[in-house]
Amino acid sequence: MCWRSGRGFVFSLEALVAVLCFAAFITALSSITMEDYSDVVLYKQAGDYAQIAMKKKCEHNSTCLAALREKIGRAGAGEKCASVTRTAVTPGLDYEKVVFTLCV
Repeated sequence: MCWRSGRGFVFSLEALVAVLCFAAFITALSSITMEDYSDVVLYKQAGDYAQIAMKKKCEHNSTCLAALREKIGRAGAGEKCASVTRTAVTPGLDYEKVVFTLCV
């Protein structure tokens, strides 16, 4: 909040605190590295990969899974991996856990 004074605009204490908090927020943003963020992105991609594989009903088809991984530019093995577990229904109507893994 600003108000007019005889010598220009004067900031209130609330406005000063808001500006300082904003500056601290901007400073904190610069300290976040893409290396930390890449783990989150990889896990999100693994979840999306699992969902697409389940919709296409190719959770047991290694050729189909490899084609999906190729489309998103990831591998099935590597130095940094993310795995998600989903429950699939077999042709015999049994439930089984399937692990989907994406790596960089």
